[in-house]
Amino acid sequence: GVATEIDLQEGHRTLASLRTSMHVLFWSVVLLAGWLVFSTGRNLELQAHVDRARQYGDYHVVKVLGEGGIGTVYLAEHRMFARPAAVKVLRADRVTPQARARFQQEVQLTSQLTNPHTVEIYDFGRTSSGEFYYAMEYLPGLTLKELVDRYGAVPQERAVHLVRQICESLAEAHDLGMAHRDIKPMNVLVCARGGDWDVVKVLDFGLVKDLEAPAELQVTQSEEVTGSPLYMSPERFEAPLTVDARADIWAVGCVLYYLLAGRDPFRARTVMEVWQAVVNDDPRPLAASAPTEVHPEVEALVNRCLAKDRDARPGSVHEVLSSIGALDLRPWGRREARRWWGERADELPGPPAVVRRGAPVQT
Repeated sequence: GVATEIDLQEGHRTLASLRTSMHVLFWSVVLLAGWLVFSTGRNLELQAHVDRARQYGDYHVVKVLGEGGIGTVYLAEHRMFARPAAVKVLRADRVTPQARARFQQEVQLTSQLTNPHTVEIYDFGRTSSGEFYYAMEYLPGLTLKELVDRYGAVPQERAVHLVRQICESLAEAHDLGMAHRDIKPMNVLVCARGGDWDVVKVLDFGLVKDLEAPAELQVTQSEEVTGSPLYMSPERFEAPLTVDARADIWAVGCVLYYLLAGRDPFRARTVMEVWQAVVNDDPRPLAASAPTEVHPEVEALVNRCLAKDRDARPGSVHEVLSSIGALDLRPWGRREARRWWGERADELPGPPAVVRRGAPVQT
């Protein structure tokens, strides 16, 4: 063997260079991460300022409330009245002729509705940059989905009380020849209004269909399936062009089942599985799904609404309302609702503070 001897400092010289390089790399990564965090926060802050600077007609934007398929909804206030409103704006990246026509139809048809359980439209317009928008009443409260997610299944007396108000909203729409076609827990809000509690508001008429318009004048003439699959009736999948108001009755049955059981009537992982379940399977009996006992007449009403054959469902929402009125249940009244909301006052959203330009935004 051959051995040689070198100075210790000379032997560690390469290791020292590697250690220095690693230190430089580490601190570079730290600085880069810090810069990214700062930039992201700054961009979000700038975006918030941009949003607050937006103006739609007489409505000044405060913040984003949510985004949907074709629109963004903002919390805004009227420039003169200082009244809060929700402003829905058609997303620029979804401005197709069909989307624009559907958006305009939603406004025109919804603005004809005056039932107190239907969201009220204040204004409609188009900005100089070509953005379509409409302003509607701002409703601080909980969607039925949020209600069940937070507090679980709803007692049958309260569930029936909430669904009755949904039916009252739909009754006016159906009488005027309109079908909502997207009734689901996310599109139904429960709130406190005018000193009353457990007031229901039906939202989002984005898929509303004028049942009396000739086929060639319908916004959607193709056989596309649009809506929320878990709340779509069998005919919505099988023959969408033949859909009538009884599809809303199916959805009402799904919502009542959801409130009573705390879960959807059908469970599936994909749209295709939902399709198969809705068309072919019966929902799990409420007696086995609901955490508390359900009155047989209530379960019978749910089953009638969820009949596969639409001719076997109640013939109209008015018939559903008559069935609800005939139920032998302890009424859920103003006192019970007031107690429920009062016990959870610190957890539930309230009306926003009046927001002035330059003032802090209440979130």
